[in-house]
Amino acid sequence: MDFLKILEKYKEKVFDRLIKEIPQQESARHYDLLREYPLRKGKYLRPFLVLATNEMFGGNTDKALNTAVAMQLSEEWILIHDDIEDDSDIRRGKPAMHKIYGIPIAVNVGDALYLIMMNVLRKNREILGDDMTFEIIDIMYNSLERTAAGQYLEIYWTENVKEDFSDDDFYKIVEGKTCLYSIITPMILGARIAGVDVEQLKFIQPFGDAIGKAFQIQDDVLNLTGDEKIYGKEIAGDIQEGKLTLMFANVIRNCTADEKKKVIEIYYKKRTDKTNDDVKYVLNLMNKYKSIDYAREKANEFANKAREIFVGATADINNESKDAMINLIDFIITRKV
Repeated sequence: MDFLKILEKYKEKVFDRLIKEIPQQESARHYDLLREYPLRKGKYLRPFLVLATNEMFGGNTDKALNTAVAMQLSEEWILIHDDIEDDSDIRRGKPAMHKIYGIPIAVNVGDALYLIMMNVLRKNREILGDDMTFEIIDIMYNSLERTAAGQYLEIYWTENVKEDFSDDDFYKIVEGKTCLYSIITPMILGARIAGVDVEQLKFIQPFGDAIGKAFQIQDDVLNLTGDEKIYGKEIAGDIQEGKLTLMFANVIRNCTADEKKKVIEIYYKKRTDKTNDDVKYVLNLMNKYKSIDYAREKANEFANKAREIFVGATADINNESKDAMINLIDFIITRKV
């Protein structure tokens, strides 16, 4: 089955609950803004992983729904702040929030969505009891704290353009920002709500590490090669922002000293000072040295490793939710969005 259709089924369920969690009060403008990013509807990968993992292990979907909503709300406020930090132009096919309403309003909207996320997590007490509710909050806290640390590292290295940036440096950022937050955390949440013992979940760490890296690499490749209308963000925006990707690491490792000097000079420029010619220069070098092809190969390697880990660890499980998870692995490296 087409994974996007699978995702849509889960998205509908989570979105309906999520939108109800945003208050409708007299100060309508404020609450309308809180719906801005949710109404643009992201991929809903993280809530899918909460629910599909829960179902795969025989859990009750209704008991996991609040946590899936909270997981998606975390993406909404993080993206608003992330867009400000990166000065991104486009999010989900429309101008980024701070580009429309300014930074102060965007920050406030992000903060308000964070509070709604916490309220949704608090409501788990009525469904799961205190012990599981606080365990979920602890898991979310640890994940978000690591994500913030990974974001700091990326911002610091981007602003200071780490000139010996390597594949390992890239993976260090991704392990906190993508692997843990986007894959490992939602899977562990779904499994724990299903009552699976922590010892049985050890495979999730290496699986999430592999598939998270494949996901992030593919995302970065799409940023350079995708169709903007489908992808939902500006093409080559990562070069505009000076984002340090696997392709960046590869190109500065393989190009000439003069070419590297120029690439670094371009990356040191502020986004507003970069020209189209600057972006084209870097992109042409990445094509010349096959940096994009290299990244695609790495994404495939990680996806194949993830498949091997997942299939081996779930050999005694046979249900539709497991099939959906396997579909995810294929989607990661073939997706256009």
